[in-house]
Amino acid sequence: MDKKAILLVWLILCHLGNIADVGLTLYAIHNGASELNPFMAWTLSISPLLFAVTKFILFGLAIDFLAQHSPIFLRWVAIIYMSIMAWHLNLLFGL
Repeated sequence: MDKKAILLVWLILCHLGNIADVGLTLYAIHNGASELNPFMAWTLSISPLLFAVTKFILFGLAIDFLAQHSPIFLRWVAIIYMSIMAWHLNLLFGL
């Protein structure tokens, strides 16, 4: 696999992690959790749809900027998101 293909895989993993995070966060909030990010909590207080759209847009812009300017960090963002997914799944299934 060449370097561009590997970076594309990391970029896709970052976006998939963000999508999963939105869904699992909304599920957790529906079951009594609270959003710790004050800005995202504000968007959530208006609408779950606004929360999701805002997160998708802001993360998308940030990760695409990172991919263009410092693509080596994509793997770390993906790893962080996979860790967040593990945390969400631990809470969800009580592992």
